[in-house]
Amino acid sequence: NSHFTTIFILFLITKTTASLAFSFLTLKYELKIHQHHPISSRTQTKGSAEALGELSAPDPPELNRTLIDAANTRLWWEPPKEEAENRNSKGWEDGKLWNKTRQKLIKLWVLPRDMSNGAADHYANAASKAELKMLSNVPQLLRLDSDEVVNSAKTILGTGLISGGLPPALIRSEPILLTFPSEYIEGGIELLYDGKNNDERKDMMNTCRDKPGFLRESVEKWIRLQQQQK
Repeated sequence: NSHFTTIFILFLITKTTASLAFSFLTLKYELKIHQHHPISSRTQTKGSAEALGELSAPDPPELNRTLIDAANTRLWWEPPKEEAENRNSKGWEDGKLWNKTRQKLIKLWVLPRDMSNGAADHYANAASKAELKMLSNVPQLLRLDSDEVVNSAKTILGTGLISGGLPPALIRSEPILLTFPSEYIEGGIELLYDGKNNDERKDMMNTCRDKPGFLRESVEKWIRLQQQQK
């Protein structure tokens, strides 16, 4: 009996030692992984879907008085100031209207996204700078109707366009396009398409993509034609 007891005790010691060794190796491996792929505290607060690698919106840039004052500048094609003020939502100066717009533009990849899974701080900073650059170039986006801006983006990105539409990079490089109502953009595209077959229309879209200002100039031409007819 004593011999059996000794063997049983040795078995328990061996099993316990092996278990502790395995736990130590597992902890060491996890620490090594964490060192190479650290997860920021911002990531840890995200939901499970984002933790799996989905993308989240970077924080909106702070709005300063200069930017807000510039947003009040009337675009040349807009109705008189009084009508524009009645049409635009009140209280946009608190940034809530733009925040609504930007969330939709981020989903369309017009505005850059922050990577929630182990995102580097420099990427988040770059995303915020890109958004601030867009607002600095076209501050009127702060006050324009959110749905109208998003519809304009969707029109450019491919609604009813041959060859699948145009890339988000075009809008980022020329954010003034977002200020045109979608029907104005469609009018500008119709001018480009006028009298052309499908292959030629595809060439027009390629030119819009590769030549800065090409689509914008066509939209502005269409607006002036409409103004002349009134």
